[in-house]
Amino acid sequence: MEFKKVFHIGKKDNFWYNLHVVMRRHIYTCIVVFLALLMIVSLFSLFTTDRGNLGGAVLKGLLMGLVGVLLWNVYIIGCKIYLRLNNMYKKGKLTDFKQEILLDKNGITATTASGSNQTAYKYVVRNEETRHAFYLVMNETFAYTLPKDQMTAGEITQVQSILNKNLPNSKKGKRGKR
Repeated sequence: MEFKKVFHIGKKDNFWYNLHVVMRRHIYTCIVVFLALLMIVSLFSLFTTDRGNLGGAVLKGLLMGLVGVLLWNVYIIGCKIYLRLNNMYKKGKLTDFKQEILLDKNGITATTASGSNQTAYKYVVRNEETRHAFYLVMNETFAYTLPKDQMTAGEITQVQSILNKNLPNSKKGKRGKR
């Protein structure tokens, strides 16, 4: 069984990949930001403006924690990902490209305008499947992207089947809902 398709990898696909990479650490960072603001604002309020009113101090801490997490998300998603990618596209550091992917029993063959690359499945670090794409991670800075919005339901099932058959269990990603 093999799967062969040409994908157009554009700005949207780069955005989803970068968001996917950041999300794992981003969730933990949001929790830390929330808890830090909750503690700092609650304690500050408890010992200054709301002396002895623990409920009021905690409520202020909760509100500031939520505002802090909201602003942190705007910063990370808006500035660190979206604006950075737009800037890279404007400067020509990133460009849209077409990539032909062939998944067969031998591995992954990717062909772009700059050439062809054959990779055995044993070199795949992990497969990550999200709502938007399959990411065949080769190392922490590179992954083959197979956008699902460019595939039919049958092709998605076919890719899942090929990856389940050819990747060891330790490299099979759990299907994410992100």
